Amino acid sequence: DVLREIARHELFDAKLFVIGSAAMHLFEASAGALLPRSLFAEGDLDLLSSAESRQEAMEELLPVIQRADKSFTLHAASRSMRNDRGFRVHLHTRRSLLKSIDQLDGASEEQLSVLHSLLDLEPVSAVAIARDGALVGMTGMDPRAFALTKYALATLDPDRDGAATRMAKDQAYAVGRLVVRFGARSFKEDHLAAFPAFAESLETGDPEVAGVIGAASATPAPLMKRA
Repeated sequence: DVLREIARHELFDAKLFVIGSAAMHLFEASAGALLPRSLFAEGDLDLLSSAESRQEAMEELLPVIQRADKSFTLHAASRSMRNDRGFRVHLHTRRSLLKSIDQLDGASEEQLSVLHSLLDLEPVSAVAIARDGALVGMTGMDPRAFALTKYALATLDPDRDGAATRMAKDQAYAVGRLVVRFGARSFKEDHLAAFPAFAESLETGDPEVAGVIGAASATPAPLMKRA
């Protein structure tokens, strides 16, 4: 419902798009392949805004999100909006995302340079099908940027716990394999050179992910994906 209201108000563009796990529905729709359901986190939505501050972004977006559910309210401390069922919409800015990247422990200058450049890639758009059967237009982070950023945050962020790290790695591997097998734009040589372990994972990765994506490649690609 939140995604649908954002699309209805024509807010999705290079200034506002999905960057979290929900973007994987978009990547599936674009690739015509399915990912394991275990990779999809429930209960929140992460958006990237071009606004100068998160507070400014939340205040501008709240009236739109409240059209989907009037119970959404601002939670400034966590920089999110929540409804009375606990669903959270997190707002990030380019500045805050760059700050998170720059604080990665042990990242080389080459890796930081690649991660910065990935944020400049144009977002991608597709149409998914919601659980109620209605169409949902989405715009999200380029899948190459999603995969490598997830991988970097999982392997170089000392604040992530074990479960979060495993989930982020699996998402990175899965989306990376989608890019390799079905992506209209492949990883550039410098992308993979900066993250050799990730490049190797594209050949192996998670067995469940490899099996599902491999099976999907042998069947006709669906036009839209159910989100």
